[in-house]
Amino acid sequence: MVNLLPSRLLNKYAARGLDALYPPRCRLCGAPGAAGLELCGPCRAELPWNTPACPACALPLGPRPCPCAGWAWPFTRATAPLRYEGAVAGLITAFKARGRLADGRLLGGLLGEAAAAGGAPLPEALVPVPLHPRRLRERGFEQTGELIRAAQAALPRRVPLLPALHRARDTGRQAALSAERRRDNLHGAFTAHRRPPAHVALVDDVVTTGATAAAAGRQLLEAGAARVDLWAVARTPP
Repeated sequence: MVNLLPSRLLNKYAARGLDALYPPRCRLCGAPGAAGLELCGPCRAELPWNTPACPACALPLGPRPCPCAGWAWPFTRATAPLRYEGAVAGLITAFKARGRLADGRLLGGLLGEAAAAGGAPLPEALVPVPLHPRRLRERGFEQTGELIRAAQAALPRRVPLLPALHRARDTGRQAALSAERRRDNLHGAFTAHRRPPAHVALVDDVVTTGATAAAAGRQLLEAGAARVDLWAVARTPP
């Protein structure tokens, strides 16, 4: 009987072959990429890394204690390796607004690296923050699903994507709303249509006030999850 290589190994060898034929180029400057990413070493060093950051809510830490101790926060741990500014804001905008999926793959890979290196136990599933069906039709793709697929490749073991949430109500664009208005606007916005495993990570692109992620995270807890972590590419500085 022929012993077939696991598909994960086959994909790994195929990726190496493609890298040899078509070396990755930096998405920011065009120089040769490093570590299998479309990002060179110098550009990587200049990214606005979110460090030090609060391990509970991922807010950049300053001289004062993080204010999240007073929050009704549904997450056990939050990972957001980058700050939403500069080149990162440009990559995210190009990914979401102009459909540059390669930028999303780069960002998802950086998120997966950070989650794998953070020391926390990996979840049993990755749950995307979903778009409303109308927004999904307009955009043509769900950005959180694209980020998850890129992040999965950077993890030490397979963690499946689980679309456990449905966006029941189109909340419109949250960016122009105050934190209080965002929370009110998100009431009843998410429903869980399947029971999640005990430990999941909710995945989003950017966390600003955290209202959207918190509303989705509470739904996962109500649906049966015992622990919900938050993974996001970037955190907006306070």
